[in-house]
Amino acid sequence: GMPLFHVGGSLTQALQTFSAGGSLVVLSGAGWRNPNAVRNIWSLVARYRPETLSSVPTVLAATLAVPPGAADISSLRYAAGGGSAIPVAVGQAIMDKLKLPVVEVYGMTETASVHTMAYPDQPIRLGSVGLPLPYAQVRIVKLDADGRYERDCAVDEIGVVIMAGPGVFSGYLDAAHNKGAFIDGHWVNSGDLGRLDADGFLWITGRAKDLVIRGGHNIDPAPVEEILFQHPAVGFAAVVGQPDAYAGELPIGYVQLKPGAAVQPGELEDWVRARTPERAAVPVQIIPIDPMPVTGVGKVFKPQLRWDAATRVFTKVLSQLNDRGIDCTVKVGAHGSHGSIATVTLRNVPAESREAIANEVHTLLAPFVIRHEVVQE
Repeated sequence: GMPLFHVGGSLTQALQTFSAGGSLVVLSGAGWRNPNAVRNIWSLVARYRPETLSSVPTVLAATLAVPPGAADISSLRYAAGGGSAIPVAVGQAIMDKLKLPVVEVYGMTETASVHTMAYPDQPIRLGSVGLPLPYAQVRIVKLDADGRYERDCAVDEIGVVIMAGPGVFSGYLDAAHNKGAFIDGHWVNSGDLGRLDADGFLWITGRAKDLVIRGGHNIDPAPVEEILFQHPAVGFAAVVGQPDAYAGELPIGYVQLKPGAAVQPGELEDWVRARTPERAAVPVQIIPIDPMPVTGVGKVFKPQLRWDAATRVFTKVLSQLNDRGIDCTVKVGAHGSHGSIATVTLRNVPAESREAIANEVHTLLAPFVIRHEVVQE
């Protein structure tokens, strides 16, 4: 299911399968991008009898919209996904509708692909990327402002995910890129934030690298921000991930215009589109903001922008409740265990309707990766 030029496709899916004497079904040269792939997924499963349904979360979600009908899909033992977080609602739907355990994996090119995974023969903890592979190691650590090791984190304390083991590389060919790549010796710095629970399961709660992951496709905000900075009206620019029920994240831009400057609607989006060959990296929206949130040392404080983007999305999703006269507001902010959380506040809802309205909120926000809670006032 993964591109064969990608570490997940070449190592995890291809070489690992071949080394065990298995076979790989490649759905044409375009893979899952072939429009017939998802449309005919269950007849393909019935024909080729695969044991694993494996792809990025957006594809797994798309398969749920295709009824199996009379197709025999009994060969499938589990569904597997990686590249970006599998929304809990998607994982639960696969388990409920297809009766398959959902194996979420985590790793990076520098760890030779998968480093942790859920195991289909053990209880599945949706939202977790499972346990380290044999001989693989994971630690959660605190780093200082210069990226130096301070201490290991306690159970359920969020910190930077570092990894070691036989699959971890020994360094980049260009030594200049090794600065900050390793922590405490041979432990590779993932650039991700996460926590380990009491049973050793890894939970990814954010990304220190600020990558936007759109349907498993990594988008580096820096080149897009550079293009925005080139516009004569832009003083500050930042690109972050906006939650999306299908793609996981979409890029969204924030700009602080120079004093006295103005732009027309769509002008900045067209500016980026004309200057980047990466169509997926073009922000779906660019929002003027003044002032741009910054840290004490003057860097753009991106968590605040992510929370703002998520608040905008969730407010729009929940607007149907407000249209019915329900006083409903949402605010996204930091959370000690989940990294970020959306708090939905319902006000003056009659006692007999509270549970039903809260369940509506849960249904509307379930497709998103960001956790949420409902508060009644």
